[in-house]
Amino acid sequence: MLASLAALACVPTYRPTAPPRAQAGEVGATLSDIELDEGFLTASVSVRVEAPAGALLTNAFLASTATPPCEGGEPVTEVVVDGQEEYRVGPADVSGAAHTLTLRFARPPPSGWQQVEVAIDLELLAPARRCARLSVSGLSGKDWHGGLRPL
Repeated sequence: MLASLAALACVPTYRPTAPPRAQAGEVGATLSDIELDEGFLTASVSVRVEAPAGALLTNAFLASTATPPCEGGEPVTEVVVDGQEEYRVGPADVSGAAHTLTLRFARPPPSGWQQVEVAIDLELLAPARRCARLSVSGLSGKDWHGGLRPL
């Protein structure tokens, strides 16, 4: 019984062995980890972003790599900047230095997490529109450290 309760209090967290990195103009992004709920439905994705002064994150998507960057997919439902500022509507300020973003998505990517063609797209104004695409390989592959993390 206690083992069952302990299993319910854990979430799978995946960290890339070689973190994917994207560069779009002056904006750089590096994937830190992906945390899934027990049903693999919702996700929190941690990304480190370096952006110039005045940069804004206007949207983020879980998408198929077959989709053009920042042209669709599952939109982000919440953005947390540096563990403090939460944005549910409107652009998030990511200007001036490196920031850690937690991107929360309410549904899995269209192709599912175990597929190779998943991407995380970051749409930014920095000052022109930019799209940084982080390609994510299947979470069950050798490129990921996976495991359960207590809540």
